[in-house]
Amino acid sequence: MKFLLVTSEVTFVPENYNLFLQSLFVNLADDCSQIDAVVVLQNNSFKLILKGIGLMIMGARKIGLNLIKNSIKATTRDHEKMAFSYGVPTLYFKNPNDPKLIEYVIEKKIDLIINARTRYIYKKKILKAPSLGCINIHHGILPDHRGLMSDLY
Repeated sequence: MKFLLVTSEVTFVPENYNLFLQSLFVNLADDCSQIDAVVVLQNNSFKLILKGIGLMIMGARKIGLNLIKNSIKATTRDHEKMAFSYGVPTLYFKNPNDPKLIEYVIEKKIDLIINARTRYIYKKKILKAPSLGCINIHHGILPDHRGLMSDLY
């Protein structure tokens, strides 16, 4: 089985993502060839730093500071380095609905896409591209911590 692991450049709790990726690679260490690639969705921009400053001004000091810190930390490309150490290539796309990503999934005959805690809505074309479909790993424990900001709980 071939699958893509999709994650984001900037995350609210990078340690959680890195632990997840590390454990996945360790558990598949004998056969990381199952992971066709790690797809990193490019969500980092100067706007995130401005949003972090805005949150701090509005009183959400800790969340704003974390957003700024995580935006800066994303430039170290931890996901890419970790994937490289296991021989897994990293691909970058703006969002999961990018026609080039859909084309890649079809061309490489990907069986499964694992959405590792990104904040994107997957459209029908990408959902239908892999032969088995897509799995989403949610940020929080359902149903208590649902929604986009659940990892902050």
